Amino acid sequence: AMNMGAKVVMVDVKDDFTIDPDKIKAAINEHTKVILPVDIGGYPCDYDAIRAVVDDPEVKALYRPASGRQKQLGRIMLLADAAHSLGA
Repeated sequence: AMNMGAKVVMVDVKDDFTIDPDKIKAAINEHTKVILPVDIGGYPCDYDAIRAVVDDPEVKALYRPASGRQKQLGRIMLLADAAHSLGA
């Protein structure tokens, strides 16, 4: 991401080591384009809660697409951690 000029913002985890959806929401601003939660040790994040953050009207109001594809999506992209499927 940084090689493409993106600023990576880390968000803290809860006691169970999954990313905290409330902290995701607090970190989002008009420059946010992608959220990439990472599943630690095979324990998945609460993707439903993270998707609820992405779909929150307050968050959608902040979204500023930077390309035609982002405009077509109409929201922040939620990318799943694909490292394990790629053999990492």
